[in-house]
Amino acid sequence: MRFSSEKQVESPLVCLQEMVASMDQAASGAVRPKGFQLPDDDEFKEELKKIGDRILRKDDVTKEYKCISKMIGSGQMGTIVKVRCLKEGENKGKVMICKMITLKEPEWAEVVRDEISVMMLNEGDTLVKCYDSFDFKGKYWIMLEMMDGDVLKLV
Repeated sequence: MRFSSEKQVESPLVCLQEMVASMDQAASGAVRPKGFQLPDDDEFKEELKKIGDRILRKDDVTKEYKCISKMIGSGQMGTIVKVRCLKEGENKGKVMICKMITLKEPEWAEVVRDEISVMMLNEGDTLVKCYDSFDFKGKYWIMLEMMDGDVLKLV
């Protein structure tokens, strides 16, 4: 699906609500987990404040992560490499995936930022964890949990 300037996403919450609605429709009768409830706008804004300093930081990504592989994947918007976390803390030494996105159209910036926000807010055993993100040297750098196994297309 190509980004259309006619349909602007109002907020990450609207994006999340639309995703859930389309998943419900696609599941045709599947039931949400008991107790599942989308946050209201105020709750969502509070959660965004908690992660706000981790979304597209302007820091030098090379001081916190070291590339340890050649390109392992690519697509229309960027490339994927393996990195090792260098910064102190619970993730030091951890191998991750770095998704490097080059925005060819400025309209995509907000869409990508909203996607990063939603990924950082959602945690669970069945979701790929988003650890960090940067806006550095004209690219977006997103640090994601590395999964064992084959490409997602085959899963």
